[in-house]
Amino acid sequence: MDIAVGALGGAIERAVKRWMGWDMPELQRLVLAASLSPQQLELARRAFDDAWREIAGNYNGASAVQLGRTRLATMILGVMGEAGIDETQIKEKALALMH
Repeated sequence: MDIAVGALGGAIERAVKRWMGWDMPELQRLVLAASLSPQQLELARRAFDDAWREIAGNYNGASAVQLGRTRLATMILGVMGEAGIDETQIKEKALALMH
């Protein structure tokens, strides 16, 4: 691994920790595998935050919250590859996949 890739991986890992609020190795691997640019990662973060505000009340207890957040993040990363998709579309598609 060259230095640039290592630095980018570290930046993504820090962003994921800030985004999710705790260490989540599975999610970190998903983000690294998704190869998101910093702009795409920010778009995904905003879509995640908006979506989580809508569904957070459906999850009670730390384990359920962690599972819900991981599942939502997975759904968001799954739709990030669609060309021309905006924050609202990402959120709506991810929430639809959650049901």
